[in-house]
Amino acid sequence: MFVCRLLGGDIALAFFILGAPASFILGCLADTDSFSRSSLFGYTVLIGEGACFCTYFTTTYLGLYITRALTGFSVGGALPLLSSVLSDWFRPEERSSVMASVGIGTGVGIALGQGISGFVGPLFGWRTPFLIVSVPALIVALLVLFTVVDPVRGGSETTFVRNDLQHLNDSSSHLIESIDEEESTSSSVNQISMVHVNQDMAIIENQNDATSISDDGIAHEIHSYKRGKLLRTCITLLKPSFYAQHWKTAKALFTSRTVLLTMIQGAPGCIPWGIINTFLNDYLSEDCGLSVQAATSFILLFGVGNFFGICIGGMGGDFLYKKNPRYPSLLSGTCALLGCFPMWMLINVAKVDGDRSLSKFIQLGVYSILAGVGSGVTGPIVKATLQNVTLPHARGQAFALLNTFDDFGRGLGPVFVAALIVKLGNRQKAFNIGVTGWLLCGLFNMVIYFTLEDDLERVRREFSETYSSLAQVDSDSM
Repeated sequence: MFVCRLLGGDIALAFFILGAPASFILGCLADTDSFSRSSLFGYTVLIGEGACFCTYFTTTYLGLYITRALTGFSVGGALPLLSSVLSDWFRPEERSSVMASVGIGTGVGIALGQGISGFVGPLFGWRTPFLIVSVPALIVALLVLFTVVDPVRGGSETTFVRNDLQHLNDSSSHLIESIDEEESTSSSVNQISMVHVNQDMAIIENQNDATSISDDGIAHEIHSYKRGKLLRTCITLLKPSFYAQHWKTAKALFTSRTVLLTMIQGAPGCIPWGIINTFLNDYLSEDCGLSVQAATSFILLFGVGNFFGICIGGMGGDFLYKKNPRYPSLLSGTCALLGCFPMWMLINVAKVDGDRSLSKFIQLGVYSILAGVGSGVTGPIVKATLQNVTLPHARGQAFALLNTFDDFGRGLGPVFVAALIVKLGNRQKAFNIGVTGWLLCGLFNMVIYFTLEDDLERVRREFSETYSSLAQVDSDSM
């Protein structure tokens, strides 16, 4: 029991303790123009995977504790950086699919890690999987450092302004009036685009970065990290003004109703995941009379359904966004609500009671897949929505907060379910109550339908005002 607490509890806690502040700090750095986000991402992965590599050589519990904590730093800090960069590479109508691909990649990575651990570990020892996983990741991190170039911050927002105006102009007359005052939509979009070019070029000049123009007109930044860059970064992180500035950004984020809803919806949504990840396998085998192999198979089928759900969320979210930016929230909310019913069926009809027919197992398999589909749709749509209702210089912090909320929910989900089991004295009743977390999650997502239009308009207005003023400064200085 003591060993289980050390390895299963304390190590996992260390993973979160360092991962949460890393998410916030790197989210803040992602929102500043003083650092290359792509390079920060590369260094973050190097730290985490370097620690994973060093785990192979660890001989003490303290060493294991430190290396796992540093790996948590990488996992916590990667999402805000990645989300900030991806939102500048891809247009709003593409972001659901992009975030779905991130979710699929994460799922495939977890599956590969578990597979390598399960097959290689017993043959060559528990250390070897850390080596196998870390080496390719270290190579990828180095490739990111030396080949990936930061996109223009907010460079995809011109399409955001143009497309959302087309979708919302029928119901947003006040938005049309504000655009008319700025002469025309076309000139406003062109002005915003030119401001981003001017701002990005100024950043490049201030950092003494070299810029080369390829034949097709695409600018490639070549970042030169000089001696003392790391020192200046550390000094920046020690300045109270750095955190005061980003604290204001964090407070501004919470004035957006859509941002609040994207944060809140994840908390109840994590409760059913606590059932699935922690208790369901044992429940199916111990309480329902299934074999361990059969119970594991249904968990795997749930994972297959989750994969298809992520794909539906990505492609369906993009398709509906082109129809109307508010429609994806209806898809995510509806699927979360509908996902409750096959999950309830799986919990309540899984008892074999002597019936081990093929039709019984097919029935349970269908419930598992459908529950997985319902659970997978929400993630990519919520992340794309959060990108769309935040300004380019606030997305790092927005995703740091989302990551922290999700981590908090994932940690408390199993605790809440365990408390229900103790109180009710019955796992089936506790699970039935816990699944209602997806009902709340779905309702919060559907409410976004009513808040999204105002928040999109606010982002367009603030984006235009901020960069228009910068453009005026640039023109006056010329």
